[in-house]
Amino acid sequence: MNGIGLHLKYKSEVIIHLKITKIVHIILVYKRMDRDWIYSSHISVEYQKGVEKFIQFVQRHKGRSDDEVKLRCPCVNCWNARKLNATEMKENLIYDAFLPSYTIWTWHDELIDFQIVSQTENVLDSTVEDRREV
Repeated sequence: MNGIGLHLKYKSEVIIHLKITKIVHIILVYKRMDRDWIYSSHISVEYQKGVEKFIQFVQRHKGRSDDEVKLRCPCVNCWNARKLNATEMKENLIYDAFLPSYTIWTWHDELIDFQIVSQTENVLDSTVEDRREV
C-alpha cells in the first residue's frame, strides 16, 4: 500500500473512532438525571419529584435505602457538610432549597464528565495534520 493509501486508511479509522466516541458521550449525557427541577419552586410537584429522585439516586449508590444511613445534605444551609438520614434530608431540601450550583453530585458518588470527546478530537485532529505533513 502506498503512502496515500495508508493515510486514507488511517484517516478513516480516526473518523470512525471519533464517531464512536461521540455516540458514547451522547449516551452518557442522556443517561444523566435531569437537573432542571433544582431551579423550580419548592412547592411545585416537579421540585418535590426531583428531590425524591435525588434521594433514590443517593440511596442506590450507597446500596441501602433504609432511613438509618446518613447522607450528605445538599441544601443551602448544610452545603454537603452535615450528614442526615433520608427523611431529614428531604425535609431540608423541600424547606430550605437545593444548592443551585450543585449539579454534578460528586459528594453522592456521581462521576465527573471531563468532556473527553473534545480533547480526543483535538489530539486526533493534530495527529492527522502531523501525518499529512509527512
